Amino acid sequence: MNRKIPLYERLTSMDSLSYSVISYGVFYGIKHAAFLFVLFTFLIANDYIRIVSSLFYGYFIAKAMLDTSVNISEKKEWVIKSISVFDFLVLCVITDILNRTSIVDIINLLIFNAFVTYLGFWLNTVFVERVKAKQREALGKQEKADVEQNIAELKKELADYEQQKAATEHELENIKQEIADLTCPHCQRKLESKKARDAHKGRCKDNPKNQE
Repeated sequence: MNRKIPLYERLTSMDSLSYSVISYGVFYGIKHAAFLFVLFTFLIANDYIRIVSSLFYGYFIAKAMLDTSVNISEKKEWVIKSISVFDFLVLCVITDILNRTSIVDIINLLIFNAFVTYLGFWLNTVFVERVKAKQREALGKQEKADVEQNIAELKKELADYEQQKAATEHELENIKQEIADLTCPHCQRKLESKKARDAHKGRCKDNPKNQE
């Protein structure tokens, strides 16, 4: 029977964060598509071709941004920050701040653009940290499983060694017993068989009974 997942766990799960990142990625792609549509006005006269090109490059940039964020090393976090700065500038171009004359409109747009960029930066940062934490957790579990497997193999080898040691000791005891069965206890002479030893033992000159 499947356990019902509490709402707070679903809201704070990796899946929920992934959906948020995907949603932001869609917005990110649309944002850059709009920016490129404006930019391509000077390069491509046909509106249909410009729309297709803008959507294609918007998707490419959004995908590249996500892949770069996830796979960037911790020593190059400045790359993510620099991308956020360019995102802010792109939003300023899309909202056409430079052509605004009202100071109130300019401030409102700057606040909006800064907030969207800031939110996207931290959403991306949290997602990357969670992904890397999951990767470290998976790596730790794999290493733990490898260690446990090595321990199990060592225990098996130890059990095999002890079993082999016991068999060797048993075989050694049998050999000692066989030697004892063929050796005269009085003169330590080794004979061909136990019967011959018993016959020799009775007439052995070192036998105390024969020295009386």
